[in-house]
Amino acid sequence: MMVRSATRRQLRQLTPADAAIVQSLQWGDKARLRADDEPVTPAVTYWEIGSEPELPQIPGFINNHRVAPEKYCSRYRTITRAMRAVDPTIKTGPCIMYATGPGADYLRALAGDPTTQVDFVSYHPYYYAMKNAWGDVPAMQTALQNFKHYLAGQANAVRQIFQTKNPAVQLIASEWDASSWDATPAQMLSMAEALGLAEGIFSFAEQGLATANYWEDPVGKPPCYMVFQAIQSHMGSRLLLSAGATPTNQDWRVYATCSPATRQLAVWGLNFNDRSARALQLRLANYPYRIARVASMALGVTNAVSHLQSNSHIAWRATDITKTFKSAGFTLNIDAATLKVLVVQAAR
Repeated sequence: MMVRSATRRQLRQLTPADAAIVQSLQWGDKARLRADDEPVTPAVTYWEIGSEPELPQIPGFINNHRVAPEKYCSRYRTITRAMRAVDPTIKTGPCIMYATGPGADYLRALAGDPTTQVDFVSYHPYYYAMKNAWGDVPAMQTALQNFKHYLAGQANAVRQIFQTKNPAVQLIASEWDASSWDATPAQMLSMAEALGLAEGIFSFAEQGLATANYWEDPVGKPPCYMVFQAIQSHMGSRLLLSAGATPTNQDWRVYATCSPATRQLAVWGLNFNDRSARALQLRLANYPYRIARVASMALGVTNAVSHLQSNSHIAWRATDITKTFKSAGFTLNIDAATLKVLVVQAAR
């Protein structure tokens, strides 16, 4: 907070203790303080306290990293009190790896301490089941089918622990992807990762997460970047329908989303099956608008049949199906290992 407002010229006006803190900061090749003519940087509202305190080490990177839950809770209390003394409007929360297993001990320590304020919980729900299944196609299909249930288990674990202390605690998946932070390039560029990304985004919407941060660099992973582009353009602000996960866990998913402001409806189909297409019979019940245009979009391999392990020649293919689309009954055809989107644009 001090660094946000101070300029380089003001450094010499700081107390020795504050100046020592500023001089100890390392931002890579970036300046520690803003120039005198730079505007104040935007305020940070959400502050993670620490990162993955249950992680003992990463060979070649960090050692002796783990902090005991009780010690972490004490540090959390001290740090957040000092921060709120400067800015009482901020929100603070722990940042753990998983809400199950050892990470739960840190959440319980905070939830059981009446002197700590926890506004949100950040966690990193990497999905090693997908990474470890690579090369075993049936296992990869199963991993995709179970991804939603895995993410729901993480969200439910946080809410159960904080149901007394803060039933409205916000959830943030501040690092996540459908494989793992250390997955290979072949895995991260695959249709399996793209389908898992879409499944994760819709699952987070169902679970009411405040936000999530994909790790890392989706711009450098074309299939994932193309999923994000479609989500930004067509997901809208409301999730209307989710099908395929319950009551039986199918190898497909259907989601419906809309944007009331633009009167755009999107029907999303995900096919986790590596070999077989899916043909789902759907209809738009009580659709109140006149349809102006319907586009069919498919993300998959453009020069061959898509497979979960495909990681090249992946792109969107779009077709205008306005003239043949029947809202009273239509078939959503989803090729194997493909993401399909029907974008229905109502007349304005």
